[in-house]
Amino acid sequence: MRGSATTPRAGFSLVELIAVIVIISVLASIAVGRFRSMKERTIVAAMRSDLHNLMTAQEVYFLDNGERYAPEVSLLLPAYHTSPGVFIVLQDVTASTWSANATANGTTVSCDVSRSSGKTTDGSAECQ
Repeated sequence: MRGSATTPRAGFSLVELIAVIVIISVLASIAVGRFRSMKERTIVAAMRSDLHNLMTAQEVYFLDNGERYAPEVSLLLPAYHTSPGVFIVLQDVTASTWSANATANGTTVSCDVSRSSGKTTDGSAECQ
């Protein structure tokens, strides 16, 4: 007899399929949140690294150019480049002091570094 009530049917019920979809959705939302957090931490690490490299490039420029700092980042080329999506602006550049600010696409965090200007701990990148 075909289609009798006593024959078991193969497959999953609609309730079981919906339960699986809900579980997968919850797991995916957790993974996306963690991915966004990791992405922002990676961008902040790139900004810190770029500011550290800027410190080194400024010291080399200082020694090579009569003990004065570069007033703009373009003067540090070709030795110094920022990471893709990171933007650095030099500020308050004098013969003996300077500071810089780093921003990046994909985050609202910005980082600062300075040399003898008192804005940050000397040579330490501070992000907020």
